[in-house]
Amino acid sequence: IHKSGHSVWIFDRARVFGRDAAGKPQSILGVATDISYRKKSEQELAEKEERFRTLAEALPQLIWMTDGAGHSLYNNSYWQQYIPAGQDHESYFWNQVLHPHDYEPLKEAWTKSLVQKTALQVEVRLRKTAEDYRWHSGNGQPVCDAQGN
Repeated sequence: IHKSGHSVWIFDRARVFGRDAAGKPQSILGVATDISYRKKSEQELAEKEERFRTLAEALPQLIWMTDGAGHSLYNNSYWQQYIPAGQDHESYFWNQVLHPHDYEPLKEAWTKSLVQKTALQVEVRLRKTAEDYRWHSGNGQPVCDAQGN
């Protein structure tokens, strides 16, 4: 409890520096740091992530997120209609879901988007069942940090 009466988060560390002959601590140096701001920021971030996931799961769309190299970070549950649980999303998508004739055009557009950090806009056929391909409009937008990465 802060001296003004409100609760605060504290990160506390201490170290014994001297002991007497019996091994009892004689001097201890300790530091207590108020980390309430960090905890508040972490809570706000968790709430924003939960709102994003709620939205992404509620939409009847295939929603995905990758890292800068194009490796899958997030796929909403709607993808389960196309990619069975337990399958590696990336390899299954490229080898089982994507129509063979759309492989090269998508690979080219995907690579260009990753290298140039530009929006991705493609139309591809995705296999939903053994013999049922459905056309999809794929749109992706790069999200870069302040350094453009």
